[in-house]
Amino acid sequence: MKNSLIAFMLLVALGLIASCNTDLSSFEELDHEVQSEGVAAYSQKINNTNGNSDFNALLPLFEDYLLEKYNTTDYTINSLDIEQKDDKKIFAIVFEIVPTGIIESVMLGQSYSTLGNPTGPTTVVTCSGPCKCPYETCRERYVRITDSYECTCEGDCSMTITKKQ
Repeated sequence: MKNSLIAFMLLVALGLIASCNTDLSSFEELDHEVQSEGVAAYSQKINNTNGNSDFNALLPLFEDYLLEKYNTTDYTINSLDIEQKDDKKIFAIVFEIVPTGIIESVMLGQSYSTLGNPTGPTTVVTCSGPCKCPYETCRERYVRITDSYECTCEGDCSMTITKKQ
């Protein structure tokens, strides 16, 4: 892993992967390893949200977000990725607005007590705008090592973080 990381950093320094014409797919696994190295965490992909009580408890907040941003609650969840670090769960939601067919994403972050009850406000993270490279998409990403959020591309892609009760 360390040799791969050093090679990756060297390529970045040389500018060999900064070009929009470079295929970065071989570095996706490395990126995942870098984000999760040394962290007691899990990640799980869920295509059916039934039975996930933590997510179901956040559904009203998610639907309020949809009403506020898209003026609808007519949606389909395409994927739900749940990551956990310590007492926090991050819900990465990819959804389709049914009337328009637009596919978007949002992240919801929630802390939990030792008894499993939600504590504090829910963090809502969105990234939007165009990316510098045409093959990239402006999406939210949770970085476990630093317990922070970022957008997945450079350009005019910008992040908005709000706290909701």
